[in-house]
Amino acid sequence: MASKKPVWTRLAAEQGLSDLPFERAVGWSFGDFVFHSDFDLVSDMGKIRRAGFGESMDSVEALVAAIRRLQEAKVLPR
Repeated sequence: MASKKPVWTRLAAEQGLSDLPFERAVGWSFGDFVFHSDFDLVSDMGKIRRAGFGESMDSVEALVAAIRRLQEAKVLPR
């Protein structure tokens, strides 16, 4: 993503976004792990449920709320 820094800089200026440094905008290494993994990741929530953690949340609702917070903070464009 380093090659996209000029694009982000231009977008941020055009949209009046915060001056958050491109390198700190996201956890780039986490994205690399998630999108370039050489193996499948299988998650099992059974153990944590058996330990008493039964609460769940709507993941789409949580993602939309996070995007809205970032828009309000002028980190993402509207």
